[in-house]
Amino acid sequence: MFDGLPYKVVDDFLPEIYHWQLKETLCGPNHPWCFLNNIDKQENTLGGFGFEACVVNSSDPQQIAKGPRSSSISEMIMPFCFSVQQLVGAESILKVRCDMTLYNPLGHMHHPHIDHNGPHIASVYYVNDSDGNTVLFNHRATVNDPKTFPSLDEMEVLVEVEPRANRLLVFDGNLIHTGHSPSKNNYRVIINSDYC
Repeated sequence: MFDGLPYKVVDDFLPEIYHWQLKETLCGPNHPWCFLNNIDKQENTLGGFGFEACVVNSSDPQQIAKGPRSSSISEMIMPFCFSVQQLVGAESILKVRCDMTLYNPLGHMHHPHIDHNGPHIASVYYVNDSDGNTVLFNHRATVNDPKTFPSLDEMEVLVEVEPRANRLLVFDGNLIHTGHSPSKNNYRVIINSDYC
């Protein structure tokens, strides 16, 4: 897929001035975020909360998201989405959302999942320097049903990617994956997007 691997890490993905503007806005005091009691949408677990802001309309990904759960800078984020789409050679954007998790002294690991049912390419763009690695497991699924996944003990870690500002991780979206809340930083902000 990517030079023989099912994932690729690209540092300094965006021009510095564009990355700086995204970071200043998403990590600043004026960007609206929607609180989610359980950010990975699985069973409620202590520490599983976070914030999201939708960028595209999930029912029509070609439309900018509007409404209380949407990002006020969706239009600013779209050139980033087109850049990832071109990098991975995808025809369509499936989903784009901003995601913020907050300090957790235990570095809470969120539930393993896939973002979209069926074949797709997933990406995680790290807006700020933080801890809270993204973990890709060497196991695939075509439906996001954790009850059908191997147990955490049975899943082999393929790679862990450390959050670095302006780093992009793209990968086979059918790889089961997860992320951690930061335990050494106040927050971890990413842009999560999927393509086919």
